[in-house]
Amino acid sequence: MPCLTCIAPVKTAYNIAKSYNNKPAYSGKVKFYLIDDYADHSCTYLSNWAANNNIGPDILTVFDNAPGGTVIKEDDYGGTGMPHIAIVGGADHRIFFNKHNFDADDPAGIESAIYHALTPASVTTITESQLGTVIFPNPAGNTLSIKYNLDNSAQVSFEIIDIIGKRVFYSSTTSSQGINNETIDIGHLTGGTYFMHIKRDNQKEVLKFNTIK
Repeated sequence: MPCLTCIAPVKTAYNIAKSYNNKPAYSGKVKFYLIDDYADHSCTYLSNWAANNNIGPDILTVFDNAPGGTVIKEDDYGGTGMPHIAIVGGADHRIFFNKHNFDADDPAGIESAIYHALTPASVTTITESQLGTVIFPNPAGNTLSIKYNLDNSAQVSFEIIDIIGKRVFYSSTTSSQGINNETIDIGHLTGGTYFMHIKRDNQKEVLKFNTIK
């Protein structure tokens, strides 16, 4: 950082982070760091680069890495590549998103990761939503069942996001009024924690589940 191909993905990540910070519930909870991994640009240079590309200064902090990258080691985040965007949250600095090169330009993944970093309590132990949606079994093996109720027939989408914000499953179906049951093949997922995003009409639910393989 910085680089010409970094501009668009970095601006995307910054704008999403800023939008969350502007929400009263999350005000002051989101920080955006612009880091020079190779320590060959000064903080002044980084600040000017950010300003020239309409990034910051409100939630922005820039710092030049120590020589050799000993403060932030890219190897700890999957190796080098520009841009490299990581979303970290919680007291344990848990990684919710970590991508570099072209894969870093992932607005949906960034938005999902920031949401989960800010609202861990809302997705920690939920298997039944306030709207009555139930996912089971939890933990799951090769299939996951979803039971949900609709006031009217509607298009319903099911999206599974992994712990770093990557979409690993998506399907959409037209469901009828009343109780509906959906079974999803998750045999391709490795063991771990996932988040089921369910959308219908103007409603969206996020439910956490685990897999055991």
